[in-house]
Amino acid sequence: MYSVYSFFKSPEINKADPNRIELGKINELPENEFKTFKLGKTPGVLINNGNGELKALSTVCSHMQCTVKYLKDEKIFLCPCHSGKYDINGKNISGPPLQPLTEFKVMLIKQKIIVSRILK
Repeated sequence: MYSVYSFFKSPEINKADPNRIELGKINELPENEFKTFKLGKTPGVLINNGNGELKALSTVCSHMQCTVKYLKDEKIFLCPCHSGKYDINGKNISGPPLQPLTEFKVMLIKQKIIVSRILK
């Protein structure tokens, strides 16, 4: 039986959910640092850009689906397959990719970082 308490309590994040993942607490990701993760089977990166903003992006290149690498010092993503480049916001800036990296939604719930797919 589904209790009234269960209805009103804060939602728990299902760790097996392929559309949502908990990535730790906000104080565990210092400014200008990043953390890699998998959302279901999709690899991604969470970046604390130092401006009080968290950004989560898929690391799957929009050109040939290779896995891009985040270059922290340059603040760009580089695709090893065809040298495509993306800026820190996932916008394609050079090379063959015509589309940006897929962005994920970032939420803070009780100081926990939750990343989820943006459903259209």
